[in-house]
Amino acid sequence: WSPQTQAPLLERLRALTLDAVGRQQQPSLVLWPETPAPFYFEDDSFSQPFAQSVARETNSYFLMGIVGYVPGSQREKPLNSTVLLAPGGSVVSQYDKIHLVPFGEYVPLKEWLSFAQKLTAEAGDFVPGSRYVVSPIPGGRMSGVICYEAIFPDLVRRFVREGAEVLVNTSN
Repeated sequence: WSPQTQAPLLERLRALTLDAVGRQQQPSLVLWPETPAPFYFEDDSFSQPFAQSVARETNSYFLMGIVGYVPGSQREKPLNSTVLLAPGGSVVSQYDKIHLVPFGEYVPLKEWLSFAQKLTAEAGDFVPGSRYVVSPIPGGRMSGVICYEAIFPDLVRRFVREGAEVLVNTSN
């Protein structure tokens, strides 16, 4: 996943987005899937400017999946995250997935199940987030869960208790 290999995929997503935006009234919110590419938003020279340009071109709030990292972890503690950008491209918020997929995003009890790491090449070493993020958007306050989290009603209700009026589920 270098900028050269990401560029065609991202340009296709951008073109589809701009085409959809151009065929309707200006949207308040544009959503992209859960991590369509390994966007290392905070520390690469490609993902952040690209995402900011999509927010500016659509003149909309823009929610996209990224790979985040626990601050100060030297990229050793990855987070499955979403970032919400304002229409001008500035970061409004970042949500880090709280309820991870076992054997997909992490291996549970891996100190005792070390063999399980080999069962799936897709198993990651993601760490869970801990904050329930509610963000202002035109017309209300939004929260988002990521993919599998939507099956946990207590988790989803917590966002509402924290003030969310709009709930979004990003998924691949």
